Amino acid sequence: MPNKSAYGTCLGCDLYSLGSLMVFFCCGHPTNVCLVNHLDAAHIWDKWAGSYSDVLAFVQAAFAQSLSEIRTEVERYIDPNGTKLQSKAKAVNDVMLAIEQLCDPNPATRGHPSVRNSYQFDLQRYVSLFDRLARRARTGMR
Repeated sequence: MPNKSAYGTCLGCDLYSLGSLMVFFCCGHPTNVCLVNHLDAAHIWDKWAGSYSDVLAFVQAAFAQSLSEIRTEVERYIDPNGTKLQSKAKAVNDVMLAIEQLCDPNPATRGHPSVRNSYQFDLQRYVSLFDRLARRARTGMR
């Protein structure tokens, strides 16, 4: 078994991958595509020679900027006809909050805030969210 920090890094990557998969389903591209659009070329991972902690602030700023683009695509995905139903707006907010938490560029704060002090990689909150969204979708978002 890998050491605890390597194991945690791996699980943190799994959280990010789940969030990026959500973005892919709604936008047709992974989160990294949105990030690159807002990240200075000098800070892109294949050109950056420093540590991740040195570039983290730039990645966080790019992520914050990309969230509005992701939200627009999530809104189109959940409400393609633009009905603006309150239940669809709630679904958009729920999906966006999950994406923000799962794709947080800072691995130390990635995941659901309510479990960060116990087991930050716990997915139960997201399983519950996906179950709730699926039930609402089956019933016409009521």
